Amino acid sequence: MWMKTLAAFLLSILALPGATTPPIEDFTRFSEFESFELSPDGQRLAITRRSDAQELLVVLDVDTLEPISSSTFGERTHIEDVLWVNNDRLLVQPASRFPGMTDGYLPTGEILGINADGTGVKLLFGARAQRGRIGARSRSASELQFPGRVVTLLRDDDDHVIVQSYGWDLRGEFNRSFKLNVYTGRAKRLQRSPVRNGTFVTDTSGNIALVHGVADDGSLVVYAFDASGESRVLHDSNADNGLLIPLRAWPDPDPAGHPRFLVREQILGATTGLALWTPENGTLESLARHPEVDLDTFLLDQNHRVYAVRFINHFPEWVYPDPEHPLAKLHADLRAGSPGQDVLLYRVTDSSTRALAFLSGPRNPGLYVIVDVVERKPMRRLAVRPWHSPESLSPQVPFELSARDGMALRGYLTEPEGAPGPRAMVVLVHGGPHGVHDDWGFDSQAQLLASRGYLVLQVNYRGSSGRGRDFEEAGHGAWGAEMQNDVADAVRWAVESGAADPNRICIMGGSYGAYAALTGAFRTPDLYRCAIGMAGVYDLELMFEKGDISTAMRGQAYLEQVLGDDKAALRARSPAHHADAISAAVLLAHGDLDERAPIEHAHRMRRALRKAGNPPVWIRRRREGHGFVEEDNRRDFNEQVLTFLDQHLNSSGSGAGE
Repeated sequence: MWMKTLAAFLLSILALPGATTPPIEDFTRFSEFESFELSPDGQRLAITRRSDAQELLVVLDVDTLEPISSSTFGERTHIEDVLWVNNDRLLVQPASRFPGMTDGYLPTGEILGINADGTGVKLLFGARAQRGRIGARSRSASELQFPGRVVTLLRDDDDHVIVQSYGWDLRGEFNRSFKLNVYTGRAKRLQRSPVRNGTFVTDTSGNIALVHGVADDGSLVVYAFDASGESRVLHDSNADNGLLIPLRAWPDPDPAGHPRFLVREQILGATTGLALWTPENGTLESLARHPEVDLDTFLLDQNHRVYAVRFINHFPEWVYPDPEHPLAKLHADLRAGSPGQDVLLYRVTDSSTRALAFLSGPRNPGLYVIVDVVERKPMRRLAVRPWHSPESLSPQVPFELSARDGMALRGYLTEPEGAPGPRAMVVLVHGGPHGVHDDWGFDSQAQLLASRGYLVLQVNYRGSSGRGRDFEEAGHGAWGAEMQNDVADAVRWAVESGAADPNRICIMGGSYGAYAALTGAFRTPDLYRCAIGMAGVYDLELMFEKGDISTAMRGQAYLEQVLGDDKAALRARSPAHHADAISAAVLLAHGDLDERAPIEHAHRMRRALRKAGNPPVWIRRRREGHGFVEEDNRRDFNEQVLTFLDQHLNSSGSGAGE
């Protein structure tokens, strides 16, 4: 009955009437809601709503969905995170746009306290608490003293949390941990990290037990603190041959009474798994691992025990360490009642009477559902992007192929409605490239393109994350070479399978994806009619001279690791030096304030294309950084992209496959 009830409920709210071609704004505007947090007693819901100017924090009564309070925290100030400390007090970590640093918003380093009714607002911790306003990130020495973030809540203590400082200096800081009063802002100093950019982990009593960070040689090192505060190395990823990242204390000791910690590790297998680690003797006990893909996420019960673990193996796959766990059963029932979607349980109340579930999939941008656990039925729902219906979105189909050297590649095709191919196709290359991968789920850019009739191909080329260390490291030194071959092989596979029209293919991406787009245009000019680059790097030598990677701690060493240091080879793999080999039409978009890929990259690419007699369409925004953030700029960019595609792939605005 439970599954039938939920299935009927989901069908009633998701099977909305289909629409004609949705407007561009449906894919470029901000979501209706950014985040949801259920209070520990399940009586109140904190949600955030965003605009270009600011973000709104609204607290609702769960039973009526009537607002209890509504708060903002300053112009151009947004919200990175919201956390219920108890049933009446929330912590807010603000964020602001710092153009050039990112294509989104960065935490200001402040922690703000506010009551559920909107009273009791106090800046508790942060880089500029003394200046009396929120959201002003300053680089002065005095204001960089204590930017912070929350480490953990404390059991049986509604007045305090553990926080830690961090630094904005690109070399990293020796962070410090504190016990913070969430009402007064009084902070008691605890431990100082012996390694730069250290992340602290507490024991079950809330005491600082471990810290991990990256050493000067690039290894990930884990330290333990003794009772006197002295630290010692417990694990070194280089010396001990394997990744080990402590996540939190495990509630139960080992049989000998030694404390254990939940860790993400890549020691017991080639992929990243979840395990229990006993620092006292170094033993590791695997909780969950997939032989082909890395750990994605996991769910914890009220006692901080893992009851569900997710891996993305084309589609989400869930593992239940204890299938009889009540929350594991609830989660399995929710999944069974929502075919074609995935389910996360974000919060289960302390009394286990209510839960906040999040349902999503390629054709569902996100739906929050408050579930009555006792009655086993849904109570309330709020859609993240309610203007989308499943009928207005396109299915996402996984594929797998062998690259020319035998490397197994995976990816996704987003398939537009209508007759099957061959269709005009857009190759959408993800950025990064390392530590990033395309995933199963809603992708606004892919869905926008598919809504106009384009087949969209996304491939996780070697160097992408998600499939173990060996697959990611196979991309080191392979920019513009084997990594580019992987993209080309996926394109040829789509053509040979009959899905893509070989005469109507465009390649597109942002950051590294823009590099791959322009590199593909000169290395395999027969494949592409057009190429689109957003915030791209186009001259690999320039990466060693300009940009925040080159000036970061170990930045030069990282660039040498992933690119190599042979200047002739770097030029041979840089599209800015090969514009004369590009016959495809080109669109370049860039922000003046980009610090990750300074706009000089785009200027060099543009000049080279002009000299070669192939002037690109040029989109420049003076107030944007590494990607376009403002809604108007995103909409304008996509309007020009669609016009450009229509012109060069000979499509109509309503169906590129026709």
